[in-house]
Amino acid sequence: MMKLIFLAMMTPTTPPLFLSFIVIYIIFISMKLPLMNFSTLPEMEFLSFTLVILSAWLLLLMANANYLSKNKNAFFFMMKLLFVSLTASFFSGTTLLFYFFFEVALIPIFWIILGWGYQPERFLASMMMFFYTMLSSLPLLISLIFIWSEVCSISVFSGFYLFNSSSLWVNLTLMTAFLVKFPMYLVHLWLPKAHVEAPVAGSMILAGVLLKLGGYGLYRLSFLIVMSFLNKFTATLSLFGAVILACVCCRLTDMKVMIAYSSVVHMALIILALMSLESMSTGGIWWVMLAHGLVSSGLFACANIFYEATHSRSMLLNKGFLSFSPALTTAWFLLLMMNFGGPFTLNLYGEVNLILTTFSFSSYFLILVFFLTFFSAAYSLILYSSTQQGLKPGGMMWFNLSSNRELSLLWAHIWPVLFLLADLNL
Repeated sequence: MMKLIFLAMMTPTTPPLFLSFIVIYIIFISMKLPLMNFSTLPEMEFLSFTLVILSAWLLLLMANANYLSKNKNAFFFMMKLLFVSLTASFFSGTTLLFYFFFEVALIPIFWIILGWGYQPERFLASMMMFFYTMLSSLPLLISLIFIWSEVCSISVFSGFYLFNSSSLWVNLTLMTAFLVKFPMYLVHLWLPKAHVEAPVAGSMILAGVLLKLGGYGLYRLSFLIVMSFLNKFTATLSLFGAVILACVCCRLTDMKVMIAYSSVVHMALIILALMSLESMSTGGIWWVMLAHGLVSSGLFACANIFYEATHSRSMLLNKGFLSFSPALTTAWFLLLMMNFGGPFTLNLYGEVNLILTTFSFSSYFLILVFFLTFFSAAYSLILYSSTQQGLKPGGMMWFNLSSNRELSLLWAHIWPVLFLLADLNL
């Protein structure tokens, strides 16, 4: 924890925004309202606190990711509102408050995409995200109301242990809202569109934290889910879909779309672990969510640096950065290696833990996992070689890519992952 605080002091951030986040965080933690207690499960409390720290860290980096030419105060207000809603959802002790802040967190990112997006299609992207998530959340609300009526309580999550139902529709509605937030294959179409049209700050927080909100919600309500064929079907579909998307990534030329699809690919292993309902997968879920939150945010930040140089997201135009900025290439290589779970990375440690849970379904899943890891490494290497090798196209607006702003932003994503890896008791 002290290492992260030290890194925060070393990173050039906006002082008023930094102080605002600290004040909001202290006020929220000091609240003693009965409905805002921590979860009674120790691992849940630890996971909640970790995700809040991750949210604060990424939101601080968002303030330095891109230059704003309009409505700076409104943008910072949306960031603060997003932080408060995320913190409240992670620390809420009741299902009612959790559902409320779970949906409120969509409002700031909706306006960030709509108000500060780059293209006119940002309206369509924000509306797709809104309708995908809201339509999947309405059945969840109906399910929660049904459970509240059965247990006669909305006080704490532990009270829901009194409820035990093998109803198919209860399991389906409980899972759907969170699987869309992940997102899972077949309900992922809103994610690439949102990333493409969002500003870099929106892509960073969307990939870094908001996708983890779906995993956190599914993990928090997993005790209500009864093992059935629905779990096996969801795990199989997610794993097959991840392999398909990994193959698709090898043919893409848009950097942001490729990074967005890679998030869907990596979340498939977490879905597989959650559907297994195995307690041994808890550590792997936590490490993968934390590492992916930092790495995916860093990848979008680095892709934006390339975009600022070439004004294009195409890998056909973004070439030759190795000869122009070796320091930037080093950071890009480390982020990509962490992304596909290279040797001696935090992602590798977490994904190996998650892969062990495949035996609870079928040993044949290991074949799909093999292809998944192979194609993940393949498209990561393609993304690296396509952007760093080759000749620089003429007519590009080159600038100092090795400036303190760009490099400090990228290394602020890398150092926490390295510190966490060093603290593991391997």
